[in-house]
Amino acid sequence: MARPLDRDSLSLTAAGAGLVTDADGSIRPDAVSGLIVDDRRVISRWQLDIAGASMRRAGWHRVGASTDELLFTLGVGDVIDPVAVLVRRRTVDGRGFQELISITAYAVPLRMTVTLMVARDDQPVFHLGDAQADARPATTPQPHPSGGVLPPPGEGSDVTVECAGWHFDDGRFVVDVELAVGETWTTTIAARVDGHRDVHPRTEPTSMSITTSPPDLGLVVDDARADLRALVMPVGERDVVAAGSPFFLALFGRDSMIAGMQNVLDSHRPLVDVLALLAEHQAVERDELTGAQPGRILHELRLGREGVFGVSPGTPYYGAVDTSALFVVALGEAARWGAPRDEIAALLPAARAALRWCTAHGDVDGDGFVESVPHPSGLTNLGWKDSSDSIIDAQGSVFVGRTALAEVQAYWYRALRTLAELERWTGTGDGEDHDRDAAALAERFVAAFVYETDAGPFVGLALDDRKQLLTVRTSNAGHVLWSGVLPHPIADSVASQLAGDDLFSGWGVRTVGARAAGYNPFGYHRGSVWPHDTAMAMHGAARIGRDDVVRTLGAGLLALGLALGGQLPELLSGIGRADVDLPVPYAAACRPQAWAAGAILMATRALLGLEPDATTGTLLLRPCLPDGMSIEVRNAAIGESRVSFTVRGSEILDLDAPGWDVVTGDAAILARGGWGPP
Repeated sequence: MARPLDRDSLSLTAAGAGLVTDADGSIRPDAVSGLIVDDRRVISRWQLDIAGASMRRAGWHRVGASTDELLFTLGVGDVIDPVAVLVRRRTVDGRGFQELISITAYAVPLRMTVTLMVARDDQPVFHLGDAQADARPATTPQPHPSGGVLPPPGEGSDVTVECAGWHFDDGRFVVDVELAVGETWTTTIAARVDGHRDVHPRTEPTSMSITTSPPDLGLVVDDARADLRALVMPVGERDVVAAGSPFFLALFGRDSMIAGMQNVLDSHRPLVDVLALLAEHQAVERDELTGAQPGRILHELRLGREGVFGVSPGTPYYGAVDTSALFVVALGEAARWGAPRDEIAALLPAARAALRWCTAHGDVDGDGFVESVPHPSGLTNLGWKDSSDSIIDAQGSVFVGRTALAEVQAYWYRALRTLAELERWTGTGDGEDHDRDAAALAERFVAAFVYETDAGPFVGLALDDRKQLLTVRTSNAGHVLWSGVLPHPIADSVASQLAGDDLFSGWGVRTVGARAAGYNPFGYHRGSVWPHDTAMAMHGAARIGRDDVVRTLGAGLLALGLALGGQLPELLSGIGRADVDLPVPYAAACRPQAWAAGAILMATRALLGLEPDATTGTLLLRPCLPDGMSIEVRNAAIGESRVSFTVRGSEILDLDAPGWDVVTGDAAILARGGWGPP
């Protein structure tokens, strides 16, 4: 469902609304740009022009996930040097956006006419940039005492353009400006959507702080936390993290759960909220159109004015084979990070139903593995790599059909282990059946999915419909490493290869190895780099004590964040850092994107070796920072306590963890106690 975002576009997000513009702040109807609300583009043109002066873009500053500033110099006539400065400060909220514009004359008096062209076409967000999509007629504002009003081309809320002090002339907003030398003119213009749903998230920012020396990592972490907050959407009485802007401002089961697990260092509340909402929408009966089956956890829920795959807005689409197991895994993560026992216990029935789905419906042929089967009216591949050409064989040929994806089985394994732990903690069972099933699944998995490479054992991409292993080196193995399903010698080999030059680009782990027959550095899932992939591989490597791999992959993610001004993209090309010393972008990448933002938080946890388990009162802390780096964490809310500490390299300089049994050093290597095969 990717669409080509302009390479030099700017993106702001808040409470379910997204603003994407050209680098000069313009919205053009023929570009992937606009004000996106409820899955429609409600502003399709927003172009500022100045008659009597020339504008030259001089800079851009990202103030936060929802605010930025654009700087322009103005010239007049034959004067060589600029004579004035124009600043545009844009801020997005859930009901639209506003611009504070200022012009200051410095060299000569100015007389100019400022105009703003505005239009609306209500184009579905999925069709932006699609040359095959039907163009929609645009409407321009109509005069109104409170400002221009854009009548909707079809159904939808009115959009009001507020330009106090401007007048409306021939379809444009116009204002005449005269400035003496040293004088500044300011104005505020805005686009407001009437009748939009509640836009005020209820989850308050936490008091947790992360400071690093050098400061680079801390700055990227701060940007990530801001992006995640900007992606929060109120849904009913809960706040959930939308998957990404502008195309995925909706609830996605997989994305929202992974982002919630990444974000637990900041707060477990977003994760608990999304799990509760997913449980409310858990399927209870079969439906061919939506893919619903009893116990299944949804893939996508659109609450705007556009549905997906023929499914109407407000109705879940269930086309995913990994979300059900991930639901149980995420529930365990929430419990370990201190979510209230009663909230976890209330979601256990949904967790049991999700695991029953894996056996009763996910395993379509009874061989003990969950299979992805193309959905007739929906997705071809139902794992996280859901593009139609993402599954390839060793010859590089695309495989379409029934596949048992490696990471899906690994999630299932970890879900079984997790449910066993949760039942023992809540006193609702002894977990023995789940542990026994997990052990059997681990044995089947190693026998079916592990193969030998020139660098040692590795994990194949999937089993095809003939149960033949697709022996392609891919990033899926990082998810498997994260799950804990692999015996240590195999896990050790997988970690080494994930950090090798075939898979690691210098910025992150490639989705397909560079030496594979089907490798394409610009392929959506065929060789590109996704930051969340790299973070999961880091976390898996930390669990088995592979500090070298954690540091190598972490350095790549940090360098990527710094090269892009702090904001990690959904994905980038797989071209190596050794070949081009700047990250080569992928044009369709969402910005911000939830699990890309969360990746740097998960990477930080891996560098810290931080794993609390509130169900046992144990806190593991085993830092493996590069030499010379220190991280200070203050007021991390874990359970009912506040934890603070400072680490440098592999040393713990101070630690305040009231009520916790702290385990440090090699004793805290996380392959033990519930994370390796039983």
